[in-house]
Formats: sequence, structure tokens, C-alpha cells
Amino acid sequence: MIGRDRTSHSATSGETLAVIQPLLSEDQLDSENCSRIFDSRIPSLRTELFLIENEWPSIPTKNIKSRESDIHFDYHFDGTPTPDRYTNSKFVVRRAAGKYLRSVCMAFPPAGELELATYGRQHFLSKFKSGECLSLPFLNFIDGFGLYRNMYRTLMGIYIILSGMNVRDHSRRSNVFAITLGPHGSSFHDIIESLVALRELDEGIIMEINGEQRFVCAFPQAYIGDMPQQNENSGFKRQNAIRGCGKCIATQKEFGNLDFDILRLNRSHYETMIHRQKAEKMRKTAAVNFYKEWGMKEKPSPLEKISPALDIIQTRPLDPAHSELAGISRALQRLLFSAILTQAGQQAYVAELRIFPFPPGWGRLQSPLYHLESYRMSELARASIIIPVLLRCWLRHQFVERSYLMCAERVFRDIMVEYEISAVDAIVFSFAMVAKSNCLLLSQSLTSEIRGQLAAQVRLGRKCYQLLHEAAAQTIEGPRRSCRRSVSQSQTSVLSLSEEMYSPSTVGSTSTNTLQADDDNNFMNTNTTKDSESKNKYRACQRRPNVHAGLHAQLTALFFATPNNITTFIGEDKHRGVEKTLLLAEVFQQSLRLILLGAYAMDDPDATALMKRLAQSCPVLIENLLPPTERHDNPDESEVAILQDEHHGSPSALVAIERKEIRRRGLPLFPHKLNMMDDFRTKLRSAYENDYGFNSAAELHKQPLHYAQKLAFDDRHPRPTTPLQIENIFLHEIGPGQRRLFIRVKPTILLSTPDAVLHCPVLELLDTVLIVGLPAISPKKLYIVPVDVSRVTNEIEGLERVGGEELQEGRMEELLLQLEFDIDFL
Repeated sequence: MIGRDRTSHSATSGETLAVIQPLLSEDQLDSENCSRIFDSRIPSLRTELFLIENEWPSIPTKNIKSRESDIHFDYHFDGTPTPDRYTNSKFVVRRAAGKYLRSVCMAFPPAGELELATYGRQHFLSKFKSGECLSLPFLNFIDGFGLYRNMYRTLMGIYIILSGMNVRDHSRRSNVFAITLGPHGSSFHDIIESLVALRELDEGIIMEINGEQRFVCAFPQAYIGDMPQQNENSGFKRQNAIRGCGKCIATQKEFGNLDFDILRLNRSHYETMIHRQKAEKMRKTAAVNFYKEWGMKEKPSPLEKISPALDIIQTRPLDPAHSELAGISRALQRLLFSAILTQAGQQAYVAELRIFPFPPGWGRLQSPLYHLESYRMSELARASIIIPVLLRCWLRHQFVERSYLMCAERVFRDIMVEYEISAVDAIVFSFAMVAKSNCLLLSQSLTSEIRGQLAAQVRLGRKCYQLLHEAAAQTIEGPRRSCRRSVSQSQTSVLSLSEEMYSPSTVGSTSTNTLQADDDNNFMNTNTTKDSESKNKYRACQRRPNVHAGLHAQLTALFFATPNNITTFIGEDKHRGVEKTLLLAEVFQQSLRLILLGAYAMDDPDATALMKRLAQSCPVLIENLLPPTERHDNPDESEVAILQDEHHGSPSALVAIERKEIRRRGLPLFPHKLNMMDDFRTKLRSAYENDYGFNSAAELHKQPLHYAQKLAFDDRHPRPTTPLQIENIFLHEIGPGQRRLFIRVKPTILLSTPDAVLHCPVLELLDTVLIVGLPAISPKKLYIVPVDVSRVTNEIEGLERVGGEELQEGRMEELLLQLEFDIDFL
């Protein structure tokens, strides 16, 4: 693949890079791969090269000196030595070397190679001339949805989302374009057949754009959707088939195996094509059994007709939003109410959720006790992040079912010992690991360090998910049998929990909430009437397809930069309401929007001029007819423009505070009237000097301060952050049109010991107030929660500030937890 390097802190930032896979001869391979070749008993040819699978280096395209096109890739190589058929090629590639030595048909083919095989080299040489081709890659979202939450008859929506947009534009609903809606009960093949004209755009056509003839190539980079739809898009059976994964050949029983080797047992584009060629030569009964064995549908995906040059495996990525939120997170919230919390604990949890602090700008959640099944994915995302923090600050052993807590002590024994935490804290730890896994998979950016930890963190989150359900299953099973199972599991653990992802905390106690073994008799009596169906349900949850889907996240991040790039969040939002499913309204809104943007200025200049005059004379009318995200006014927020700088574009202060309220709060209104030595006046001048580099503000002008409740700006250069608590937002004007934004903040100091359960920084809030200017503000969303010291006193004794200074006892009520979850995707 080829693209521009947009990563930060990169030596090649801004350059065009080519991601390559090396081709090496046997002499250039390492000793381990050479031994594999020797053991394979298939001698290498003199002209044979090996495709290296485990290396994907990036090089600047300017460093490419020449190309070698006389290379034959034998995708039908099955281990039979047939050197005669390679005599016409300079080099031959039959096998891929990496972790395993295997046929090259199992490797991931480059996108360019598939395009050359489909359209031919001459097509690209003649059509794709420099400066004359307009390339429009997009994501094609296919999804079935219901008009109402309680209605099961679904429609099928097909949308396109342009790829060449920044994160902000990519997430706007108006930039999701509806192609068609399929009626309930219609065949997927019939719906796609109606879109066969899209193949012309994939191949490229001549179009007139602004009076100029241009060659336009609009093609899908990938098809996105939930897991059942992606299997359909690839031509595979649903997840309940014998082999229900569209990425590998794992069986249903292997979905819970977190050590399943997805590289050795992966599906590949060419192998799938070879399987279909074999089945076509079989008798009908044999072919049906063959397709069933491999989890394939008898007919290939109809998408191959409109996108014949796409890899049917890698261009159908698994959606992290459905997998992590609608799957894993919803199941954990069900478990919280069905097995973990007592009746009193459930009521107390719901009451605590009503008042618990949420990140700024987040809407509140309906009671999960009654409305969990109606949660949408955005609500599930917020809940998955809120729950571990809430449980950390609130959950105590009296709110946990005693039988579940006893089983949790056995199931979580390894975690409790490694991190020196109690059984209750191990439950909270498990929810936190799932939340962190969600944030990584839905993050808008990934550093190289986080990329290296992605697979391990996802596995840890999956393991914690399985342990929570295993404790619920053992609660029903009974103590004696569950003890034997617990010992067996500890001996054959799927995932080692000693991975150095976190430093074990030195605070906390493992004996705080330990129950006595004498309670086993009572435990047995209270569970003898439990239904075995619930036990099987909890065990089945450990083998859900969503659990297995996480194993493929690393490859998704490799091919699409971040899994968030192929999430269906914005597509799901497109058909959220009934009115949004009406295609006529959608076409009208998009047409009006494009006319006002000048898209039809050449084709229909009269209509364009007429609509623009109407927009100028009746702006309110046009605003209400446009998509919501295209409307410029928000009647609930009054906006004041301020001066911008190189890091903050289009800054504004929102929701002005009236002077009556300002006086009630005792805030200064006219700084020039304050005493020369007044603390507020001194700090304001200091902020002018330090943040704006403006030294002429010694004499503050007579204009009053303007206070606001919110601020907004476009960040252009992300920077490191220091947590501060905002007290007030205000504007100061020292000349006409020279309004500058400031905030009054309370600083924090990082303590030396992180939280023992969430492994997040603990901060001390200082009792001083500073004033900082807009240039010093970073846009990074922080989620900081005050600590209820009365509940965690035993865990904060002896805490020190970074640098060794002891925390004063009187300051302990000013402690904060800084959650290191990346919540920018919400």
C-alpha cells in the first residue's frame, strides 16, 4: 500500500511512503526459516524467492530505484514439486516465510496486485495519467436496521463514507451518503445486483467536472458492517456455522480459546477462491458438505461483481463497535445485574449512577436496571467507561452476592495475588480492563508503543470477561465442583496474567473482604435449586464470536491504521430515527446541501443562483432544511468570537453568563478597578505575558470581562497536557476586536503511587488559583473523578507526591483519579 505519512514525531512525516513485504532468496533467510525449508522436504528452486510475512517496513517512494516485474506468484502451489511451469519467469514465489513456512496462497495479497490481475497493467498505464485522474476512495457501509426499537422487520441500508476526510468531517452524519435502501424480505443478491453500475466507477470513467473532462476512479477501500453482515459480504456462513469466523477457520468451540493461532489457521483471498474452484467440480451433495465444512456459502458474495479487485477477506474488517459495545460491554452489564449485585446493590448502583460525575459534554444514561436492552452503541460506549470508575468509587462487598464473591475469590486468585487486591477489587479490575480494551480499539490514534500492546491488552480484557462469567457459572454449579474446575483452569490458563502491562501495586490488601470457608454449607443450600440453563448460558458467553473477534484486532490496526477508521458508529447513527430512513428526505437534504456548495454550478447555474439567493434572503428556512450537522446556528448557545493563534483555530466562548449571576458568585467584572496588587489583576497580567507574549497589558483597559460556561476551538497541533480544574472561563478585551480567552484554574500535583485497581494516576488538587491564556490550553479530553476518601482510606495512607514530599493528612479530601481512557471517539 502507498500513502502519505501522517504520524506525529516521525522522521518521514508528510512524505509519501510505500508499505512493502520483502522477497528474499533462501541464502538471505535466517537460520530458523532455512531449517523449516529443509524440514519441509520440498527443495527450493534456484530462482525461488520467499515472501516474508512478519515484516511490513515502510520506505519513502523517492528511495525506490527500479522495479522487477518478471516474478511469478504461484497461488496454486500445494507442495507438489513442478519446476517445469516456472521456466518462463525470472523469479518464482511459491511459499511465504515468517512464523510458519506455508504456501503463498495463504498470505495477504497486495491490493495493487489484485487490481492488476483484474484490469490489466495497460489499463492503468493509459488511464491513470499524472494530474488527470481524480481518485475517490470510500468505505461502503451495509447494515440491516429496524425503523423502531421494538420492531423486528428490518430494512437494509447501503451508504458510502468518503475516506479522504479528517476525523471531525468523517464523523459528521451529513457526510454519510445513502445509496439505496433494501425493503424488508428482499434478497441481498438482488439489492447488490441493482448497484452493478458501481463497477464502472471502480474501474474509472470520464466525467465532466466544472466544465473539465476528468478521469474519475471512485472505489471502495473496504466494506464495513457488523459481524453477520461481514460474513455475508465475504461469502461465508453466519457465526453459528461450524466455522463461523470470516477471518480464520476457528470452530464454535474454539471461539473462547484466546491462544487460537489466527495466523496459521487464517482464511485468505486466494485459498477461498481455490476452495470454490474445487467445489464447482464436485457433485452437488459433496459440494454442499464441502462448503459446510469450510463455513462457506454455496454462492460467492455478490459484492465481487461490483468490486472484483478487492481482497474478500481483508477488505471486510470486523467492526469493533458491534463487537466491543453491542457484544462484550452489553453482556457485562447484564452480568452485573443478573449475577454480581444483590437486590439492594442494584438499587444503590442505579441511585449512584444518577449523580456520578460524567466526562464533560456526556449525556446521562437511563437506568440500566430497566432500559439496558434499549441502549444504543453510543450509550453502551459511555456506560463501559463509566462503570469501572463508578464501581471503584462505590462498590463494597455488601453489595456483591455472597455466593458470587466466594467463587470470584477462586476464579480471580491469580489476579488477586499478582496485583495484591481483594476479590471485590478484582471484579472492578476486570471491568476496567474491558473498558481500556474498548478505548484502544475505538481510539482515533495509536502510538507505536500502544500498537505493540494492543493484542495483549485485548486478550487481557477478554480473559477478564471470561473470568467474570466463569465465576457466575460456578455460583450455580456449587462449591465443591467449582473448586475442582478452578484448580484445573489455573493449571491450563489460556492467558498468562503476568504480562508486564502494569507494575503490580504495592498498596491495597488481599484479605479485606475474604469470606470464611465455613460458609460453604450455606452457599450449597442457596444454589441447589438453580437452573443449569443459566450455568450453560454463562459458559456459552465465554465462547461468543465477539470474544474471538478481538484476536483479529491487531491485523485490523495494521491494514487500516486504527480499528476506529472502519467502525460503523456514524453509519449506525445515520438510520437512527424513522425520518432518517426515508430516502426521499435524505436525497432532498443532500441535494440542497450540494447546490449551496456549488456542485451544480456548471450543470444547472439557474437553479444554483436561485437557491443561493433564497439562502441569503431566508437563511432560517434554509438552515432548517439542511442536515443538522450543516446548520450554523444553535439557539441554545450564544457564541462570542475571540482571537485565534497558531494552535487554536476558530476559538469561541459559548453560553454567556449574565452579570447578575457574575455578581452573585463574587467574580471580578472590571479588572482595571481592582487594586494594583490584587491577586486577580496580577495573575491576569502574568497570563498575558506568559501565554500571549503580550507585555503592554500593564494598564488594563476599562472593558468589562465576559464570562462563559463553555469554550470551543479547532486544535491544530496536539501537545502534552497537565490536568487542571477549570473554575471560570472569561474574555478580556484590550482594544476593538482584540478579545482574548482566559481560564481560572486550580492546579494539580501527581502522586507517586497509581491507583491499585484502575492503575491510573492519583492527583492532589491544590488550593490555589491560576489564570492561563488560550495558547496554554490543550484539547485533550480528560476524565477526572474526585475520590471519596472515606471509602478508600486504607489505600491512600502513606501516599507521596512525585519527588518524595509526603501528602498532608488534611489534604486527602482533595484527591482525584485521572482516568487514562481515550474518550475522544465519543
